Amino acid sequence: MTTAFAGAEQPDREALLSAPLRWPRPSALELALNAGTAKATEAAQQLGLHTIGDLLEHLPRDRRESRTVAALTPGESATVVVEVRSITSRSVRRRGMKPLVEATVADESGVMKATFFNQPWLQRKYTPGTRLVLHGKYEARNRFKVTSHAPTDERTGGAQAVAHYPATEGLSSTQILALVRAHLPAAEHAIEPLPARTPATTRRGAFDWPSTSCCSRSSRCCAAARSAAPRRARPCSTARPGCRGVGARSCCRSRSPAINCVL
Repeated sequence: MTTAFAGAEQPDREALLSAPLRWPRPSALELALNAGTAKATEAAQQLGLHTIGDLLEHLPRDRRESRTVAALTPGESATVVVEVRSITSRSVRRRGMKPLVEATVADESGVMKATFFNQPWLQRKYTPGTRLVLHGKYEARNRFKVTSHAPTDERTGGAQAVAHYPATEGLSSTQILALVRAHLPAAEHAIEPLPARTPATTRRGAFDWPSTSCCSRSSRCCAAARSAAPRRARPCSTARPGCRGVGARSCCRSRSPAINCVL
């Protein structure tokens, strides 16, 4: 008898014919990870991130607040997704400090000044039109003091939670976040390690057993889930690659209601 994955119900002929086909290519997860620069790639390897699959199994440890420019309040630390409108550098009087880089950046809600310290080369790297994910502290007079940054293809940010990853010198959590966003579609190529019978027979009505790709995506929302959901987080089964760490299983539960977070 043919049953649906992680369930005991038997689909009819129409449901079988309309079911989407999935042809995973595990080789896509074995491709070498390019972190953008030689320094960042070397730092990624120090974290054990050699392939795209390694990156997608590198789970976040916490969350950060994401904001639009208009929603920022003085003294707040947050992450924003913005586009560079203009960028300049100027010398500073303090001995030993490199030129200060100031960029006018904007999103759909407003414009502000972003300040980068001791990185004069960013004036050449982040030309007008470049989209960035920035983490830092918003200060008075509409200025944002940047502590970490990375290019991104994301079009918008928002008032959501963003994943915060274990990082190292040369590769910040913000850079890892941008890499994960770029490579997350490859999670669809993960092979389901468990036979359909296993989740079906171990199911006890508490939740619908999620797929590996669901775990890879949803586990990055677990920090947000622990804050937003009233239910208690449970340790995830270590038998499932890509679905590890406290909260990952409860986050995937029942292909749970959408959690307001950004991967």
